[in-house]
Amino acid sequence: MESLILILYILLATTFVGALLSILRSSKPSPKLPPGPAPLPVIGSLLKLGGKPHKSLAELAKLYGPIMSLKLGRKTVVVVSSPALAREVLQKQDLAFSTRSVPNAVHAHGHNKYSVAWLPVADQWRSLRKALNSNIFSGQRLSYALRFEFKTTNNEAEYEALVVGLELVSAVGASHVLAKSDSQLVVGQVLGEYTVKEEVMQKYVDKVKAQVAKLQSFNIVRIPREENNEADYLAKLATAKEDAIPRNTPVRYLELPSIVSPDIQVQAINYSDSWTGPIVDYITNGTLPEDKVKGNRIDAGQNLRCQKVQELIEYAGKCCRESVAVDIGSAVFKTSLNVISNTIFSIDMADPTQDSVNQFRHLIWQIMVEAGKPNLADYFSILAKIDPQGIRRRLANHFGETFELFGRLIDERLELRRLRKSRAENDVIDILLNISEDSGEINRNHIEHLCLVCLLPFPPSSLISS
Repeated sequence: MESLILILYILLATTFVGALLSILRSSKPSPKLPPGPAPLPVIGSLLKLGGKPHKSLAELAKLYGPIMSLKLGRKTVVVVSSPALAREVLQKQDLAFSTRSVPNAVHAHGHNKYSVAWLPVADQWRSLRKALNSNIFSGQRLSYALRFEFKTTNNEAEYEALVVGLELVSAVGASHVLAKSDSQLVVGQVLGEYTVKEEVMQKYVDKVKAQVAKLQSFNIVRIPREENNEADYLAKLATAKEDAIPRNTPVRYLELPSIVSPDIQVQAINYSDSWTGPIVDYITNGTLPEDKVKGNRIDAGQNLRCQKVQELIEYAGKCCRESVAVDIGSAVFKTSLNVISNTIFSIDMADPTQDSVNQFRHLIWQIMVEAGKPNLADYFSILAKIDPQGIRRRLANHFGETFELFGRLIDERLELRRLRKSRAENDVIDILLNISEDSGEINRNHIEHLCLVCLLPFPPSSLISS
């Protein structure tokens, strides 16, 4: 407390003249701001934050409403605490509010330059956001590759992929479908914008329209070929060796075109039963195949979440039987951390039996604690280089150790891929490495910083209070 008072005295001495000059020079009227507490000279409402800012802000919201303004040092901030207003700001008006102040501590190890959370809206941000949304945060993803055992043109291959995709969505009961294709001809013919001149193309159009008629809504859009990285990757599997095909990417073999009359159509696939059967059973009934490998192919994430929640329940039950107090916050934190770390690295970061994992967990915790502390360097730009509380310095140390651990995990994964001579998509590391190899849109620095972003989904202030 004494050190904080000393810092405030220094601030008072160094910023009073600047603040006075700023007030005297200001000729523009103050913008209309939401209500808020009256600020003190120089420091504003910093003292009202206290040691637990989230609780202090919740109490202030009871007095000033779900949207209020606070003067924190030299910065004026607007606090939104209502779900409806947060949705308005973060979703409906996201572009207008996309520019945010980068915390001083986030500059450690250049995290602000590689993290999608802090980059300005520009080409690099769009590229990283696309990589995350398309490959990691897009929900359940089903990938299939087609191998044609008959001669086909590029446009015919596009139609075959569209027909197979419509078969799958119909089988699982989907009623609203958005298809994407990099063939301008296919998109134009399906939408009726292009005239169909060839008999073969007309048969494909009729086939697609017959399938679309079963849906409530359907649309098809064109995406540039250079942006269709996933489809390009699946297309390369057509000539890949069997052992080079990822285990979570089933391959369907077509001996004849789909426009051949059904009564003579023959299709050979690598499943003993219908290729859509296990997927239909899972989506409609929640039933996974008895074969664990096939089950993991369909939804490894669902199994993982169920397993970790079950472990949490068993832990709580054991503590109850032994009359041991349960730290709910810590137990839930470990469960959430293990779910996320398994999704990214295929390891339990909260496993107390492994020293390296224990170090990982400790580092992530320390990063969140430091990131959640109010930093005077954020409120007084004159202190940015001084780092009076040492938050940036400590965060730089934690980042360095964390990236070193990430680096070892990435090296191990690269060596495993080299020995197997194949690629996989078992976790986030695999997916990011695939993107890096395919398009070069991201490099190793991006991968390390994106992994850190994925591991920090928790509100830091809630961890400080526990």
